[in-house]
Amino acid sequence: LPGRAEGPRPAAAGSADFDGNGRVDLADFYRLADAFGRPATGGLAALDLDGSGAVGLGDFYRFAAAWRP
Repeated sequence: LPGRAEGPRPAAAGSADFDGNGRVDLADFYRLADAFGRPATGGLAALDLDGSGAVGLGDFYRFAAAWRP
């Protein structure tokens, strides 16, 4: 609706903007860091940027490349 404020949108698949606010920033970093070393299942699947099935170093490299606070 016109004039209606929109909140954050869900991030696109493979996007490092996990909270959908249009920026890859500290909030996204904290989410990735908290999940490091865990299987990328359920709600953590979006954090698996390299498609390895786990949240790990490859995901951090891709996250760093996308960093735009």
